[in-house]
Amino acid sequence: MTITNKSGMELTVFGKKIRQGQTRDFSAKYDSGIMVFSDAGCCKVYVEEGIVKFKAEGNLDAKYGMKRDKRGHKSVNIYAKGKKA
Repeated sequence: MTITNKSGMELTVFGKKIRQGQTRDFSAKYDSGIMVFSDAGCCKVYVEEGIVKFKAEGNLDAKYGMKRDKRGHKSVNIYAKGKKA
């Protein structure tokens, strides 16, 4: 699963930092999902019935990106609420 940081702050996924504008690939976790953390909130990205979905808390928001990964899952862009850069 591909996650792009468009939040304007540093994100943490599985202990790895994702800086502003950086994109990283992670293995999709069907049971627990992928948790994305920042100082402003968190976001859970998960796959349900073959579709990437997300739940956001705090000041983070997630939207589908234009690209797909090698498994055909849509990429996910993480934003700070109010920013859609």
